[in-house]
Amino acid sequence: METIKKGHGEEANEVTSLGDSSFHELHDRNTMFKNICEALNVGIWSFDLHKQDFLFISKGVENISGYTAEEIKLISWQSIIHPDDLVSYKSLEPKILNGNKHYHQYRIIHKSGETRWIGGHMIPITGTYGNVVRMDGTISDITQQILHEEQITRLAFHDHLTGVANRRMFDEKIAHLCKSFAKREPRHNETFSILYIDLDRFKNINSSLGRSVADQLLRNFASRIEKVLNESSLLARISGDEFGIILWNTEGLEESTELAEKIIEITQHPFFIGAFELYITTSIGISTYPNDGDNVETLVKNASAARYQAKERGKNGYHHYTSSMNIASYKLFMIERDLRSGIKDKELYLHYQPRVDAKTGKMISAEALIRWEHPIWGLISPGEFIPVAEQSDLILHIGEFVIDKACQTLSDWKRKGLPIVPISINISAKRFLKTDWINKLQITLDDYQLDPSFLEIEITETALIMHTEAVNTSLKLLKDIGIRVALDDFGTGYSSLTYLKQFPVDTLKIDRSFIKNLSESAQDQLITKSIITLAHGLNMRVVAEGVEEVDQLTFLQELNCDEIQGYLFSKPVSGREFEVLLQKQVLKPTKPPNKFGSFSDRSEFDLVTLPRPLSAIMSLKSLHGKEVNVGNSEVSIQTIGQKSLSFISGINLPARPELLLQLKTTIAGEPINLSGIISWKKEQHDHFQYELTYKTDDENQTDHLHKLLRLGTVPALHSGPE
Repeated sequence: METIKKGHGEEANEVTSLGDSSFHELHDRNTMFKNICEALNVGIWSFDLHKQDFLFISKGVENISGYTAEEIKLISWQSIIHPDDLVSYKSLEPKILNGNKHYHQYRIIHKSGETRWIGGHMIPITGTYGNVVRMDGTISDITQQILHEEQITRLAFHDHLTGVANRRMFDEKIAHLCKSFAKREPRHNETFSILYIDLDRFKNINSSLGRSVADQLLRNFASRIEKVLNESSLLARISGDEFGIILWNTEGLEESTELAEKIIEITQHPFFIGAFELYITTSIGISTYPNDGDNVETLVKNASAARYQAKERGKNGYHHYTSSMNIASYKLFMIERDLRSGIKDKELYLHYQPRVDAKTGKMISAEALIRWEHPIWGLISPGEFIPVAEQSDLILHIGEFVIDKACQTLSDWKRKGLPIVPISINISAKRFLKTDWINKLQITLDDYQLDPSFLEIEITETALIMHTEAVNTSLKLLKDIGIRVALDDFGTGYSSLTYLKQFPVDTLKIDRSFIKNLSESAQDQLITKSIITLAHGLNMRVVAEGVEEVDQLTFLQELNCDEIQGYLFSKPVSGREFEVLLQKQVLKPTKPPNKFGSFSDRSEFDLVTLPRPLSAIMSLKSLHGKEVNVGNSEVSIQTIGQKSLSFISGINLPARPELLLQLKTTIAGEPINLSGIISWKKEQHDHFQYELTYKTDDENQTDHLHKLLRLGTVPALHSGPE
C-alpha cells in the first residue's frame, strides 16, 4: 500500500478538488460510498503520496488482516507482508510511479499469526502535470483459491497412492533439465541420470496377497526410497510397480551407481505389512544425459531397456545403458513396452494346428495358438511374449481374446457347414484365480450358440501346483458343463501321479522335448512309453506334440499313442487355411523341409559357400529410419556373395526393410563392416537362417571383398570378428 514515495522534484501535493458540491451532497455521497465499501468482501484503501498517509481504509482491510485502520497506520502495511514476498512487493514501486496499474499476489502475516494470501490491485492517480499523486487500491483474501490451486496442481503432478511425483512431473522435470543443459555450457563432467526401477515378482504378491497389501507395499517402498534421496533428486511412480528417479547436479556415473547400490541394499530388509513379512528385490536401469540421450523419450526408453537387461542378468541388480546391448534383450524390452498397445490395437490373432488320429490321420481336434504381428518386429511367437504377459494382468486380457476368438471362429465354421472339430485353448494359471471366469466362458458359449464339447481347456502342471484348490474347483465345473481338460507339456513340470489321480484330466500332452530325439534317444523312448502306458491306465487320451519325422510317428503308433500334433501333418495355419484342412478331414504326413531351405537357389548373385562358418558380430543400426545402435550378438555367416550373404542366428528377426542391421567381421586380417536388410528368412527349430542384402561401409572394402570373391579365396581366409 504505502510503499510509493513521491518523485524527486515533483509537485505531489495535488489533490482532486472537491468542486462546488454542497456539503450535504458530499456527505450523502461519502455515506453511500462507505456503506458500499463496508458491504464488500474486499479491502479498499487510498494513500496520499504527498502526505504519506492513508486517506481511507475500509473495514474490509481489518477483516482480511486482523488489524484496524489505526493499527495499520501505526505499524505500516509492509511490516505484515511475509518476509519472502517483501522484496517482490517493493519492486513494484518504479512501475507504479510510471503510472502503470498492477495486480500482485503475495502473503501477509495475519494478526492471529496465520499466513494469508492476498490479491492486491494498485491504481495510480495522476495530477494536472501527469505525476502520480495518489494510490487507490483493493485487497482480497485469496487463501482458499491458492490452496485449491495447489491441491489441483498436486493432483496433476503427484501419484494418488504413494504421494510421490507422477509420470507427468517426471517427464516435465527431465525435459526441463535437457533444455537447461542445452542452453548453457555445463561445468566439467556435469550431467544428470535417470534410474528406472521395478519390484521383482511384485505381480505375485498382488495376485496372492491382494491389492490392499500390494498397495501398502508400494507406499512403504516409496517412503523407504525417499529417505535416501537428496535435494537434487526426484522420485516418481511411473505405473504399477515401476518407479523412476531423476538425479541431477552429478558428475559421471559414480553418484547414480552409488544410489542404485543403496536402493538394492535397503530393499533387502523386510517390509512388515499387517501379518506379512515381505521380502522383495529390485531391478534398476540407468541412463545418463547426454551420452544415452538428449531428450525425454530417448533417456526414458534407454533407462527402461537397461532395467530389462538387469532383469535378464538375474534381477536384484542394476545396469547402465549401453548401445552394445544384446539385440535379443532389446527386442524383449520392446515386447514388454508394446504388448498392451498391441492387444488394444488388435495386432493379436489366432492360428490353428490340427491334431490327428495317430493311425488314420483323420483330424480329431486342433489347438488355438496365439500370434502377434508387431509393427516393427513382425511375427512374434508366443514363446517370446507370453512370459512377459504372465508378469502382469495382460495374460488375462489375452486369455479373454483367445476364448472369444476361438468361439467366434467355431461359430463361423459351423454356419458355413464345415465339419468342425473341438478347439483346445491354453489357459493361464492366473485365470483360475478369477472366480467368475467360468461363468464368462459359459456366457461366451451361449452367445455363439456352441456346444461346450467343442472346447478343450489346456493347463500346465505348474498351474496345478501353484493354485491346487482353485484349479481343482474350476476343473470340476468345466467337466460339469461338458468341457474337456488337457494337461499340457506333461513331464516338464512337477510331474506327480498324485495330481493325475486327483484332478479330472481327460488328456495328457507329451512335451515336444521328449519327441524331438525320440528316434535316437533310448531314454526319451522309455519316458514316452511310460507316459502313454500311465495315461491309458488312468483312462486318459495321449497327444504327442512336436512330431516332425516319419520315424517318430511310427514309434508312437507302435505305442498306441492316440493323437499326433506337429509339422509332419501341418504347421499352425490361419483360420482360412484351416478351413481347407477341415474339408479334407484326413491329413497325410508330409516330407519335412530341409533344415535351412535352398538359399543358394533363390539368390541372384554368385555365392561362395564357406567350408567353415564365418563368425560375425551383429548389431541393430536403425528401426524405421530412427537410429538405435543396439546389439552385440554373434552370428554365423554360411555363404557370401557380392551383394548378399546368408547367416544363422538364434534371434528371431523380421524380414522387412525398416530394420537395418550391421555385421562386423574380419577377412584376411582386414575388418569388414556390412550394413543391410533381411530379404528372406527361414525358421527351423530354435534357429533361423537369413539372407542379408548388404553394402559395405567403405568402397575400398567393397572392392577388396569383391576381388576376394572373384578369386575364390574367401574360404581359405581367417574368419571372425576382431
